[in-house]
Amino acid sequence: MRRFFLCLLVVIACQATFAQGHSHQNNAQIKVEKEVIAFLDSLTAAGLKRDVATLDRFYADNYFHTNPDGSHMTKQQVLASYKAPPTAVIESSQHNEDKVWVSGNVAFVNTRVTIKGKLKDDSFERQYRITYLFEKVKGSWRVVTSHATLILQASR
Repeated sequence: MRRFFLCLLVVIACQATFAQGHSHQNNAQIKVEKEVIAFLDSLTAAGLKRDVATLDRFYADNYFHTNPDGSHMTKQQVLASYKAPPTAVIESSQHNEDKVWVSGNVAFVNTRVTIKGKLKDDSFERQYRITYLFEKVKGSWRVVTSHATLILQASR
């Protein structure tokens, strides 16, 4: 009987130790995921302000983006598009349904982005599903690549 209680005590101690380690790992993972989402927020804000200097820092030198039509743009092309006079006024850009996967210094983010704005006198709203690949270099996140898909709205 004494041996049974001793074994039971060892099992309980092991489970408690495992649970603490697992909880610590989850807390660390949650912290990194929040850091990644904060970077995405900063990226979105820089885009809305057309802050080319910040975007230049945020995009990796070999960055490229795949547009919904399948075409792609290099970092230089993306920055040039922000330097050029805008064809539309973007009033807001919000992301939700964020899915974050992190492994070491690499993060994948899949999110739904709703963009509202005006093209000439017409208001518009578009939704995209965007996947980002971020890499942490020297303590800072950078965008390596991104891909956007237009979410088609069902006819009503």
